[in-house]
Amino acid sequence: MKTNKNKPCLYFSASLISAPNNAYITRVLRKAGLKVMLPQEFVPSPQAHETYELSIYRACIDAMKSSDAYFLNLDAFREDSSMECGWAAHAGQPAIGYVESSLKFLEVWMVKGALDAVFTPNRRIYQVCRKDPMLAGKKLVLLRAPEELGRGLKRYLDSLPGR
Repeated sequence: MKTNKNKPCLYFSASLISAPNNAYITRVLRKAGLKVMLPQEFVPSPQAHETYELSIYRACIDAMKSSDAYFLNLDAFREDSSMECGWAAHAGQPAIGYVESSLKFLEVWMVKGALDAVFTPNRRIYQVCRKDPMLAGKKLVLLRAPEELGRGLKRYLDSLPGR
């Protein structure tokens, strides 16, 4: 991993439409001592997507390059997040998903296949993931509460080779 051993850096990918929840998850992760690069903090909003300049794309790629792992909000991802997940997989970065309420991500098998781990506080989603043939052999973590995400994710990242 690229950054300080004590403070792993995550690139956090999620749709801008879920900005309030993304900001909450970011606070949980930072409270656990993780560095988080959240594009909504450096991408102009609520600007229409078709007006974004190439510099926004480049800023996101630069942020991904400087991160240790890719973190995807599976409740709120779209095409951009799917591209970023593929980029992370190609770059050899761990790809970690977080889901509280939606199984929609299970339809996107290229993202599902690229994930190294899935964290959820939802027991039903956890059980479905355990039975999914693409996810069954991956790290699946059932959290007692969403607020445990930061500590659980930090433990997972610290357990990876090179940490």
